[in-house]
Amino acid sequence: MTKDFVIRPMLTKELSTRDQVYLTDMQNMSSGSIKKWILVYQDHLTKFCIHRALTTKRAAEVALLSKAIADPSSLHKSLQN
Repeated sequence: MTKDFVIRPMLTKELSTRDQVYLTDMQNMSSGSIKKWILVYQDHLTKFCIHRALTTKRAAEVALLSKAIADPSSLHKSLQN
């Protein structure tokens, strides 16, 4: 006997209320580049993706970049502090 799964979509009404951030490891690529990680930021409402290259996957670097993508005006404020 199998159970049917009900898949319900994520419903949002505003931009940047539900986002997904994940990192792709590019260290095995032998390009000689300093950038070793790719941050992928996706807005669930519009399915819009932003990709950024990172040198490390340190929490501070990922958080600063994620915050800058979600709220571009916050980057300027955080760099002034």
